[in-house]
Amino acid sequence: MTFTEFYNSILGTTIKSPDGLPYPLTKVQFKKGEIITKYGEIETAVYFLNSGMLEMTLKSYMTEKVIDFFFENEMFTSLTSFLTRQPSDVQMKALTDCETEKILHEDLM
Repeated sequence: MTFTEFYNSILGTTIKSPDGLPYPLTKVQFKKGEIITKYGEIETAVYFLNSGMLEMTLKSYMTEKVIDFFFENEMFTSLTSFLTRQPSDVQMKALTDCETEKILHEDLM
């Protein structure tokens, strides 16, 4: 599924290509092990996961814990950072090679 298909399924629209969306999409690929959002980084985008799997981790004083996984056909971002424009307290990492579609914060606001 692509983001356009996801958008259509949620809103009941019949947009045929990303050009019909109210904001631009960019396709981005991440390799297994690649960090998508680092701790302390301000999140600049929201992503739709076309294929692959990734994890979200949270670092405490002594440990790092996995707090979520994301799979094909899901949206992901460091939401608090994305909304508040503050540094992220989580990290996003690709567990497999991933194909995503990205929407930039500046294009939504």
